[in-house]
Amino acid sequence: MPKTTKKENSKKEVKVIEDEIFKVRKDGEEKIIRTEIPEEDKPAPKEQIKKESKVFVGVVIAMASFILMFLVVYIIMNSVNHFKQDGVNFELIKVGQLAFYQTTLPVMFNNSKAEYNFYLRTNPRVLSDVPFNGKVIAKKDLVINIDRTKDFGCEGDGVIAMANLVKLYEFIGTKVIRNESITCDPTGKYMSVDIIGGNETKVIQYGPVCYKIEIKECEILKGTEKFMFETFAEINKKLAQPKQ
Repeated sequence: MPKTTKKENSKKEVKVIEDEIFKVRKDGEEKIIRTEIPEEDKPAPKEQIKKESKVFVGVVIAMASFILMFLVVYIIMNSVNHFKQDGVNFELIKVGQLAFYQTTLPVMFNNSKAEYNFYLRTNPRVLSDVPFNGKVIAKKDLVINIDRTKDFGCEGDGVIAMANLVKLYEFIGTKVIRNESITCDPTGKYMSVDIIGGNETKVIQYGPVCYKIEIKECEILKGTEKFMFETFAEINKKLAQPKQ
């Protein structure tokens, strides 16, 4: 049986826990060589292996938990910034303190099809609650009239509201006209939109394709963007219909 011995040097004591014996033949004579394996090189005991395995498993679990937490946060943030309202997809975009709600529609630009981004200032979830008793039906021509007795400037909101409304209809192929002498057509040959003051911001359909946008105080963006929102919804419904 291998014999356990001790080996000393000038720096430290090395315990020998095992001997290995080799037979070597040299010059016709057989010699026995004994090699000593120090304690530092001996295999780790089972307890140490088990402890190291637990540490490794703990590290793996911690890394997996971190990755999972990152994915959950990412999914939550993505769902907040991207959402669908009444069939219309929106993306929340923040520029400083301003929040914009972007949606994309296929439009005609320079006589060719293109994707165009439209931006609302009002949260589409809020717009869904604005009263509207009809359905937006786009025509080739749209007449817009504004009540001149009301001040819809509203610190620049009026300009933004009208520019966005006109741009939307021009991009979907409708010619926009401002002519106060033209009123609702009972036969529905063209659209008409009257922007007037009211006690509540809402949209009313009072003819085949005739609409009134009533504006409470300075909610000009809320009123016109409700009309735009309903236009987006109708366009998306048509796009979702199977082609015949």
